[in-house]
Amino acid sequence: MSLYNRSSLIQVPSLYKDGTLVSTIPEDRSGDFTVARGSNLSATRVNKDGYIEKGYENLLLQSNSFDTLPWRNANAIPTSGQSGYDGSNNAWLLQANVTGQNFRYYDISVSSVYTISIYAKAGTTNWFFFYAVNGTGAWFDLGNGVVGTLNSGVVSSSIESVGDGWYRCSATYNGSLSSMRVYLSDGNNNVNATTGANIYIQDAMLNQGLVAYPYVETTTAPVAGGILEDMPRLDYHDPDSPNPKSFPALLLEPQRTNSLAQSEYFDGYYANFGGVSFDTNTSETLSPEGLYNATKLISSTNNTQQAIYKNITLATPTLTCYAKAAEYTSFTLKLSGAVACSFTLTGNGSTGYNPGVSAQSIEPVGNGWYKCSISATTNSVYAWISMSAGNLQGDGTSGIYIWGAQLEQGSYPTSYIPTYGTSQTRLGDSFQNDTNTSPLGTIGQGTWFVELQKLGDDLNQALYLAPTTSNAQQIRLHFDAQNARFRDARNGYLTIGGGVDIKTSMTKMALSIDTTSSIAKVYANGSQLGSDYTLQANPFEFSRIVAEGRGFILKQSLFFPTALSDDECIALTTIS
Repeated sequence: MSLYNRSSLIQVPSLYKDGTLVSTIPEDRSGDFTVARGSNLSATRVNKDGYIEKGYENLLLQSNSFDTLPWRNANAIPTSGQSGYDGSNNAWLLQANVTGQNFRYYDISVSSVYTISIYAKAGTTNWFFFYAVNGTGAWFDLGNGVVGTLNSGVVSSSIESVGDGWYRCSATYNGSLSSMRVYLSDGNNNVNATTGANIYIQDAMLNQGLVAYPYVETTTAPVAGGILEDMPRLDYHDPDSPNPKSFPALLLEPQRTNSLAQSEYFDGYYANFGGVSFDTNTSETLSPEGLYNATKLISSTNNTQQAIYKNITLATPTLTCYAKAAEYTSFTLKLSGAVACSFTLTGNGSTGYNPGVSAQSIEPVGNGWYKCSISATTNSVYAWISMSAGNLQGDGTSGIYIWGAQLEQGSYPTSYIPTYGTSQTRLGDSFQNDTNTSPLGTIGQGTWFVELQKLGDDLNQALYLAPTTSNAQQIRLHFDAQNARFRDARNGYLTIGGGVDIKTSMTKMALSIDTTSSIAKVYANGSQLGSDYTLQANPFEFSRIVAEGRGFILKQSLFFPTALSDDECIALTTIS
């Protein structure tokens, strides 16, 4: 019989839904774990394609019911039941009722960086106009699939063919939006249409950020997509390679806040040093998100530092920014004039020039991008992103690509927290299985196996076997700065066996408790750690497994209802 078949609980992160991490064994779902992070959309993960995946929301209500409030009419008449871009009959014919201005409108209040989008197809006219922000907007030519005139205030726009004459048209704005309107138009830069002019429309969306995210339909409330509030973050990130892992691990991090209010839109929020310019949503490269929402930071013709920065004071700061070489291959991050580090954006990446930096890292993440970070033990004065460590004679066209800036309080960088006009907090991850239905029962012996890796230097317990009664023993997997060790939490937190480095690489650990012999043993990476541990008088009572976000990734966790032998524990923990 396979050793795995003898387990009463197998958690190998692979299947999930919002709020639940599914266990392989037992098959009756009694071993599933409840995942909690809180009601926010600030968490991200690296998906199986190697791209950063985040949450988003469609803020428009009745997103495909254009005859229903809060949509209102100004001479443009919608008719439902039309053939849509998706093969349905859910599209609408929008037709001008008078000669002049004809539009549907939606009053809504949002601010900062946002993108509005709609699917559209030409009818008797090829043109329509997206209006927002006090007259700011973009025209679209549905006959030729091109963007027309852009008013001031439009950060960028796009028109993407989705087949059969349909296009997804989007426009990105930075400012305050009070009303969104879809105008029928007789031509470019024209807000008027002739009576009877019409187009087809379907599936409108308004989301924060520089690009239109995959459409999610709404009725009476906003609807989220992507990484949802309590969705387990099954992360495919491989810190040793720019390529994603074949199988994910569960990402569990502490609460962190990105203090930079604009993590992706760099033109305006940051102070400009040296006269640099910006190609926002550059078409020259995909971002680490796999979208065209990166920025090219372009040098001026001045002989000076070419940089952007934001004055922020933060204790024990870590500054992170994703960067990719364009014409320039060097890149610098600063937290003050005395805390700086330069990065070389080629090969595996390298660092240099790091006065005052307590830690720095550069990690290739694919497609020429690098995640660059610096940390300091003193307060930050500003977050500084530069194309060079010193002065640079720019030419007005050369630059580097940047995306995803983050300034957080902590001694190491965590996963990306996107912001769109205000700082955002990602609450700490946690999970546990239900005490009342746990396959562990309330047994007093067994073998607990985990495979995990530490990401930072957070301390204290990360995983623990919890009892249902207060007088029973509790076992905790405790984190030191570098190591992990099992501890007897009901007997002065005594270490069982010994500790092992779990920060350098993925580590396999097992704790075997035999109440017959009153002995507990710890194994790691194919060897027993330290000496046997004599159990105390109070019984162990394992009823549930609990995890807290302490900056680690969990690849698997198993529980066996018996104490496995030495040979079995060694085989179980051997790194293949």
